Amino acid sequence: MVVRLAFHSIITVFLLCTISGLPAAAQAEPAPVASQPGLRAVATGEYKFPAAVDASVLAQVPTELWARAWWPKDRTAGEKWPIVFLLHGNHATCGLGSRPRSDSGCGYTLTGSCGDGETVVPNHEGYAYLGTLLASHGLIAVSINANRGITCSSGEESDWGLNLARGRLILRHMQAWSAWSAEGGAPESLGGSEALRGSVDWARTGLFGHSRGGEGARAAYDLYLDPGSPWPAKIPGARVRAIFEVGAVDGQTNRTLDAVGTAWNQLLPMCDGDVSDLEGRLPFERMMAMRSERPMTPKSLTMVWGANHNFFNTEWQRSDSDRCQGGAPIFDPDASSSEAQQKIARELVAAFFRSHLNGPAEEPLGRAFDPLWEPSAALSAVGRVDRDFAPTIDQSLFARVDDFDRPTGMSSNGVANAANLITVRNQRDGRPVFSEISWGDRSGDAYLQVNWAEPAGGRDARAFGLLSFRVARAPVNPDVESTSTDFSISLVDASGMMSPSVQLSAFVDLAGPPNPTITFQTARIPLNAFPNVDLARLVGVRFSFDRSPAGKIELANVRLGAAPSDMPPWQTAQRLSALRPPPESPGRPRSRLSEAAPAPPIPSTARLISTHRVSHSRYFSTSPEAFDLVFLAARRFPVQDALPYLSIGGRLFPGGRYARNGELRELTFTIPRTAWATLPEGAAVRIQYGAGRSPGRIWEVPTRFSRAER
Repeated sequence: MVVRLAFHSIITVFLLCTISGLPAAAQAEPAPVASQPGLRAVATGEYKFPAAVDASVLAQVPTELWARAWWPKDRTAGEKWPIVFLLHGNHATCGLGSRPRSDSGCGYTLTGSCGDGETVVPNHEGYAYLGTLLASHGLIAVSINANRGITCSSGEESDWGLNLARGRLILRHMQAWSAWSAEGGAPESLGGSEALRGSVDWARTGLFGHSRGGEGARAAYDLYLDPGSPWPAKIPGARVRAIFEVGAVDGQTNRTLDAVGTAWNQLLPMCDGDVSDLEGRLPFERMMAMRSERPMTPKSLTMVWGANHNFFNTEWQRSDSDRCQGGAPIFDPDASSSEAQQKIARELVAAFFRSHLNGPAEEPLGRAFDPLWEPSAALSAVGRVDRDFAPTIDQSLFARVDDFDRPTGMSSNGVANAANLITVRNQRDGRPVFSEISWGDRSGDAYLQVNWAEPAGGRDARAFGLLSFRVARAPVNPDVESTSTDFSISLVDASGMMSPSVQLSAFVDLAGPPNPTITFQTARIPLNAFPNVDLARLVGVRFSFDRSPAGKIELANVRLGAAPSDMPPWQTAQRLSALRPPPESPGRPRSRLSEAAPAPPIPSTARLISTHRVSHSRYFSTSPEAFDLVFLAARRFPVQDALPYLSIGGRLFPGGRYARNGELRELTFTIPRTAWATLPEGAAVRIQYGAGRSPGRIWEVPTRFSRAER
């Protein structure tokens, strides 16, 4: 029989500190600040070559090699620098006015010019604040403009978002820089023919992508590594060691694009009004389910509360979001930028690339992504950033206690779990895989114990130093949910002994969520936080729901892993305070559960103005004959990173494309003949952005579907 050891909080603190030999007031060092400008003077220059059809990027449409670069101004003899390529997402290419500029057209995409009174949108200049910072720390930064032929253009069946094309465009710029570095010939704007010769260390390459540029960065990485790829011969010796994405899309190509074998981070803006389903988290979930990785590299999600999608690019001067689901926005929806979002991006982007590209001396900057460490002071001062983290996805370095990939009640190891006074259900449809746990407003001994071994024998866990798990709170109504959810964690051995518990709040503040999409945080707890238990005969982990009167959570990936050599002392003063019982004053709001769904978007309207047969469609290679449906809206359809879809009777068709002259009030969808014949007459028609359950924007079409041409 398992006996729970009850300790008064003061005794618990004393015992833990005595075992570790550290005083109760010991402070874990926070992650170092990364965003202070470096000591290197910075040079910058822009290059832009004439538009041409480049089959290595797009076979039929002209594209350009256009970018701005930043690099250290002075170079010592023989010095080589890491290089980072940055790519923006999908946006208008022509705009009116300035600060704020209204980006209102896409004429430049296909014609190379904008209309009267319009200016070309310099989408690539929106990351100057990052390029300058990276160059001051000894890196080359190259921000690519994808306006011509790609941005705001229509995709095709294999590449609806043109993100494979974006990946090839990144590789084409890398090819140019490889030649300039090896042979000379750089343009005068970059210092002249010999300025870059020998300057690039291609073994230290990084990629940065915002929105569709994020999936484009993953595409560049995977296309380079494909068996038989032509790109290694064009860019010899390139090794992409790090990929940083912001609000990225996922699944807009016919390939599944991940980042196995390279360090990877996704920044999720939690008030994203464009990629509102936060689909950039999906590569993390896919990679967490993989078995091996070479080389072993960290993967992380950083979730920025109150941030919108657009203001990480300073040239995107209209907010995509007018409110937040939970938490306070760190942007003004009526302003043209957010200094707070730029500060967070500076800190995280600099920490990421400096730690992975600048050598061992700067590796500690990577602590910013590991929840073992407190965030840097620069990050904490700006806003809240939640963290989901894995030091590697290679399962040879950890033990799965429970990934909840078996029927409810059975752990991943084939051992029965134990539960009391809770409702528990494993969710096995799609990703992530997790266990949904809820408990009521009662004072009983509510718990879930996930078992690594049979209770009679246990297993030896002494080779491990950390317990990790991922946890999320079910979507709640922020109007009624005003406190964080908390619970206790203990280890149990084969003798039935249970360790003193630690509280979740000592490692993770489980608040929110600020977005209806489920997002997880990772708790990483040193095993020395659980004294008086025999790690040589460990049975399992008990989660006791004794801190919040009622709640509902999602639990995933309970694992044992190695501890880093520089692991901080876990019992900081802040974390010890979480061990003390919460005050029970009448004025303290209690945790309450609500399943209230977010309010649906207010739909606009659009008219169907044309339905006609096309004998050949480049958009569906498997079905040349197709039908085009043309819609007209009273106001412009937005240029977003989320794909526009046509919904007919709930069936979705991707790939809406704007008028060829770049005017945005018109949107055309192509339906292949095979699908056309099966659509029901009289079905409801609408246009939506995104294929998820909660589309970001909707246009209702008064006309019901008919196969008659018009």
